[in-house]
Amino acid sequence: MKAAGLSQNQLKIIAVISMTIDHIGYILFPKLLILRIIGRIAFPIFAYSLYEGAKYTRRPIAYLLRTGGLGLVCLLAYYWYDERLYGNVLITFFLSLCMLLSLRFLKENFREKNRRKTVLFALLFVGSVALTVLTCQLMRVDYGLVGCLLPLFAALCDWQTDHSRWQGYPLIGFSLGLLLLSADQGSIQYYSLLSLPLLMLSSHRRGTAKMKYFFYIYYPLHLLVLEGLKVGIQWLR
Repeated sequence: MKAAGLSQNQLKIIAVISMTIDHIGYILFPKLLILRIIGRIAFPIFAYSLYEGAKYTRRPIAYLLRTGGLGLVCLLAYYWYDERLYGNVLITFFLSLCMLLSLRFLKENFREKNRRKTVLFALLFVGSVALTVLTCQLMRVDYGLVGCLLPLFAALCDWQTDHSRWQGYPLIGFSLGLLLLSADQGSIQYYSLLSLPLLMLSSHRRGTAKMKYFFYIYYPLHLLVLEGLKVGIQWLR
């Protein structure tokens, strides 16, 4: 039977469209505030998808390396282009993943009463939080410390073994985190709360199409195209 609601792929496509509109506004039409407002729903959808991905992935190391590796490439490219260290959103998500995965294995070993591994992953979790705080102090990171912690709010409210019974709890924690992020970022970030009705419609299923690499490739590619258009427009003027 097909699960009712929006699949993760469908939610991510909505987020990709929103993100593209946001970046068109930021790079090409900075005076059109409506484009930035539409773009506010992208980050929460990706952040919640990251929480669900970290919970169910069977290849956590590959997930970390893929996110962190591409984030580092984008960071170096931005540094070469603008001579500034800037933690793009993939760096934000890499830091989130470090915390999410260490917390996931901490909870699993705690339930299984494996004391040695529980202590190990507790230390890794504390270390990943410390790494996140330190990174956010050393350089500007997209959405800041609260943005890095956002997916963690969902994970901290998900200690149940029967996910289908308690699936609303993570979203409650995530909503509180999103309120804190909006208060921290201020301005139009409060429009990010419009993502919550879409997340409530989630079927918590990935979807049939395998689009994982599309979402990774699209992020740097669309930024490259938009920056190229900006340079071209400036040259024509």
